[in-house]
Amino acid sequence: METKIKILYFASIKEIIGIKEEILSLDKTEKISIRDLRQAVVSKYPDTQELILSCMFAIDGEYIFDHAEVLDYNFNEVEVAIIPPISGG
Repeated sequence: METKIKILYFASIKEIIGIKEEILSLDKTEKISIRDLRQAVVSKYPDTQELILSCMFAIDGEYIFDHAEVLDYNFNEVEVAIIPPISGG
């Protein structure tokens, strides 16, 4: 079975991938972590491998800081935002 997750891409990761959102399929239905989501994105978009390591992840607006933690969400019902670091001056 698989989980379908709505992913929102921002800033430079959106530029690399070329889309702002998609439904991403993950070959897991339980014990999902940010690490799993990151791996799924890199598998589909190898050019994101370096950048995604410095990205923040938010689920329905709540930032997730522990990328190894198993998350207790119904991923079929949430939005996951992937936000790269922003530089400016």
